[in-house]
Amino acid sequence: MVHEDFKDVTIAERKWRVKKFDALTGCYLAYQIMSQMLPGGLDKKIAGMSKLPEGRAIMGEGEFKSLIIKCLSVCYELLPAGPAPVKRKDGTWGVIGIENDMGTVMALAINAIMFNVQGFFDGSALKDLQSSLADTKLFNAKI
Repeated sequence: MVHEDFKDVTIAERKWRVKKFDALTGCYLAYQIMSQMLPGGLDKKIAGMSKLPEGRAIMGEGEFKSLIIKCLSVCYELLPAGPAPVKRKDGTWGVIGIENDMGTVMALAINAIMFNVQGFFDGSALKDLQSSLADTKLFNAKI
């Protein structure tokens, strides 16, 4: 298997680059996915579980926002002047027009999760998730 440090995607007719998390952030992401249920049962699809452990709760708003921000921290828009970070280190938005574009933000977060956990979870479960999302559009932003 070839090691990839980034993946380029097109979402809402814009070009984006999704990079790898550092190892500790990646471990935290995997832990979050396994310890709490993401909205819509995404962790169930990613992890390939047919039944989730009892007593798990849906991620709260603060935890969900934190996870999305972590995901966006590895996403860049590919511009002629070079890659621009979606979220800057100071927490501000780094690209034009994304602060109110829920579809693109969610699509970028899903791409970041899938790209970063592909080597951690069962390969067939991840392929099933990718194919189930292949033609999905969130508010006109293709995932």
